[in-house]
Amino acid sequence: MLARHAFAYLLSHGIPALVGFAAIAVYTRLLTEVEYGRYALVFAIAAMINAIVFEWLKVSLLRYYPMYQGERPFFDTVKLCFLALVGVSAIAGLPLYFFIDGLGWVHVLLALILSWCQSWYQMNLNVIRSEFNPKLYGYLSFLRSVLALAFGVVLILAGFEELGLLWGLVLAFVVTLAWPTVKKWGGAIRLKTFDAEIVKGFAWIWSTACINPFAWCSDS
Repeated sequence: MLARHAFAYLLSHGIPALVGFAAIAVYTRLLTEVEYGRYALVFAIAAMINAIVFEWLKVSLLRYYPMYQGERPFFDTVKLCFLALVGVSAIAGLPLYFFIDGLGWVHVLLALILSWCQSWYQMNLNVIRSEFNPKLYGYLSFLRSVLALAFGVVLILAGFEELGLLWGLVLAFVVTLAWPTVKKWGGAIRLKTFDAEIVKGFAWIWSTACINPFAWCSDS
C-alpha cells in the first residue's frame, strides 16, 4: 500500500507540474514581458502572504487532523481561524498598493484573493492526504492545473492581459474547491463549536516554528 500511495502522489505532483511547465510556455507567448512581469510579481506576493500568514495553520491542520479524525468542532475551529487570518491579511496587505510601483489596486486585491485560494487549496489537500486518498488528491491537483491553463488562456485572448491570467487562476481554485469545501467544511459558520483548546495546540506549533522553523519537521 505504501508503494502504491507513493507512486500515486508522485503522479499527483508530476502531471500537474508538467501542465504548469507547458502553461509557462503558453503564457509567455500570449503576454508581453511587462504583463508577464506584473503577473509574476502578483503571484510572488500571494505566495509570500501564503507562507507568512497561513503556513502555520496548514501545518497545524496536518499535524492534528489524525487526532481529531475530522470531528465537526475541529473543522469549524480551523475554518474560523482561516477566516480570521483572511481578515488580518486583508488589513495588512492592502497598504501594499502604496509601496509597490507598477501595480494597481486590482493587482493587490488579486494577490490577496490568490493567497487565500492557495492556502485553502493546500489545506484541503492536507485533509485529503491525512485521509489516505491519493486518487482524490491527484484528481483535484490535475483539475486545478488544467482549469487554470484553460481559464487563463481564454481570458488573456479576451483581452484582459495579466489580469485575465490571475482571474483564471482564481476561478480554477474556486471550481476545484467547491465540492471539497461543501463536503468537508460546510457552508455555515458555527461559533458554538469553536474549541479554544485546539487553537492552543495550533499556537504551540506557531510559537515553535517561530523559534525553530525546522523543529516541527523532526516531530512529524
